[in-house]
Amino acid sequence: MDFLIGIAALIIALSFAGLVVFLARVLKQVEEVLSHTANTVENMEQQIGEITSETKLTLYNTNETIADVNHKLTQLDPLFHAVNNVGVTANKLTSSLVKMTTRATDEVDKGAAKMDEKDLRGWMKTAAFIYYLTTTKRKEKKAAPNKEPVKSELQREHMNV
Repeated sequence: MDFLIGIAALIIALSFAGLVVFLARVLKQVEEVLSHTANTVENMEQQIGEITSETKLTLYNTNETIADVNHKLTQLDPLFHAVNNVGVTANKLTSSLVKMTTRATDEVDKGAAKMDEKDLRGWMKTAAFIYYLTTTKRKEKKAAPNKEPVKSELQREHMNV
């Protein structure tokens, strides 16, 4: 029986030695992985340091640009106020013109309504035609001493057409 106990102890010792060798190989691979991970982390720290410094520079330049733009905008404020005042004035002028035009249109409409009530349109047209004829005759009489025939406006219009 001592012999069997010795064989069992030998098997256990060989198994333990195989386990140690296997674990040594696994631990060696884990060491390599951890070594690569450490190198990667070190490289990342350097890159993050560079990125951080570049980011700080970019933020500084951005803040300087924003300050410059704000300064220039404050210088333009009077111009914007002047443009606003011109716009308000133009709006008031336009409103006044609209009111005047509306009043004039209303007065013309009232005059036309009165003319329609009294049937004066025909008489107004007749008076305008008589006025036209008399002024044309006066122009012809004034031009007669110079012996230049004066063409009436109607003749000129027909010649130009």
